[in-house]
Amino acid sequence: VTPELILEQIESTLQLTGAAKGSEERDVLFGRLFACSALVRSHRVAALPAERQSATAARLSALLIAVGGAKAFLQEPAAAVSCELIRTLDPSVVEESVWPTVAPLLPGPLAGWSPHGLMLALALARKLPPARLATLLPQCELRDGSLLHAASLPSFLPPLKA
Repeated sequence: VTPELILEQIESTLQLTGAAKGSEERDVLFGRLFACSALVRSHRVAALPAERQSATAARLSALLIAVGGAKAFLQEPAAAVSCELIRTLDPSVVEESVWPTVAPLLPGPLAGWSPHGLMLALALARKLPPARLATLLPQCELRDGSLLHAASLPSFLPPLKA
């Protein structure tokens, strides 16, 4: 069973229909989140050849962002699974496939980010080269190629309090 087939099964069997309300919608979203989490934790995406890994990582990242965007209580768990995905992938795959889906969660200056956006940015900062990180996050002050430094700590308070 390939990761691509698993993603197809997730998308086809755990569909959100217009009629889904309340607990049914919540159950479908949790099912998607747990299935994605299992796929990430299996490291099967990271073991794929480069071209398949990139496409699968993009689909998986988009699915996780969609789950997080559907309900506020799923934002942080979906971001945590996305961080796990980022940690398992090569930097080139993160930059090419995961970054485009994560970028909308990191608009404007650091002080305006959500807690889950900050968590994603810190995971990206550990994975990407400093020069590339500076171009991907131009609104952030990087020092010695790092997002996390003494001068940026006051900017972390608003997202952490949100």
